[in-house]
Amino acid sequence: MTVPLSVIMTVYNGEPFLRDAVECLLNQTYRDFELVVVDNGSQDASLKVLRGYEDSRLQIVELGQNIGRTAVLNVALGAARGSLVAVQDADDVSLPERLEKQVSWMSQHPNVVLLGTWCEYIDEGDNHIAYFRPPTTHQEIVDAFAAHTPFIHSSVMYRRHPIEELGGYPTDFVHGQDGALWGHVICRGLEVANLPVGLVRARLHSGQLSASAGMKLVKSWEFIRVHRQIEAQADLTPAARKLAKRTVVTYTFRHGALLCRDGCWIEGLRTIGSALACYRGLVLRDMRIGWWIVRVALVQIRERVVKKSWKALNSRIASLRASA
Repeated sequence: MTVPLSVIMTVYNGEPFLRDAVECLLNQTYRDFELVVVDNGSQDASLKVLRGYEDSRLQIVELGQNIGRTAVLNVALGAARGSLVAVQDADDVSLPERLEKQVSWMSQHPNVVLLGTWCEYIDEGDNHIAYFRPPTTHQEIVDAFAAHTPFIHSSVMYRRHPIEELGGYPTDFVHGQDGALWGHVICRGLEVANLPVGLVRARLHSGQLSASAGMKLVKSWEFIRVHRQIEAQADLTPAARKLAKRTVVTYTFRHGALLCRDGCWIEGLRTIGSALACYRGLVLRDMRIGWWIVRVALVQIRERVVKKSWKALNSRIASLRASA
């Protein structure tokens, strides 16, 4: 039996924010959906929280052990029966009319495969941090994709069958699986959009592993990998191949800069040099990248000079005190 809409959520030790995440969905103005929550081997009280709800729309899948972020997302997708699938992370919040507005828009635009929304970033105490207002039309999103991922994972709704035909979330990606999937969707020429209204509150908090510098390096490298794979596909249109190449060069520079910021200067400069050597034509047409690299280098040089000068000054003061 199919349902009009499935909402999928994965949980791993999500107790602090899980009630807010579940209740915002059960209280949506759009009622005809199933909520598939997959517990990825939580060791806190997440399962107890989920079992406390008596709502026939809630379907709980218990894995018993942590199988990883990508695998559990594909388990959730495989358990969904809806022709449409909405995603929400276990620490985020959807506004009451989110599902109603997205379902209505998708029914009026049958060619759109993936639909996101604008969002508000909040902290652990529900306080406002910033707004994220990505481009809304297909071409604007395609143009922006080389610079950043123009979707918030917790805001997306997609048609299940096209996503399943792409293989779901790419299994060879540990942390950048959502961006990798959006990349496959866009570079396959499938239509995408964002609603120009904030319907999701995405939470930023200390428990998020992806916020660390090391995780940013992993995610940027994974994003480079997926677009190299896309660029190598034989059936791409010239426009899609150009987009994939542009994305590779942008994120290769970004990855090199992140390495430099972490003090890995040799590897970072080698990464930037490889991008210059392979994609010098793109670099010449996009001087923003060059100026960004210069700024990163200047900041690093300034920090090192100041740090060295400060260290020398402290050493001199210590020497004078010792001789006094």
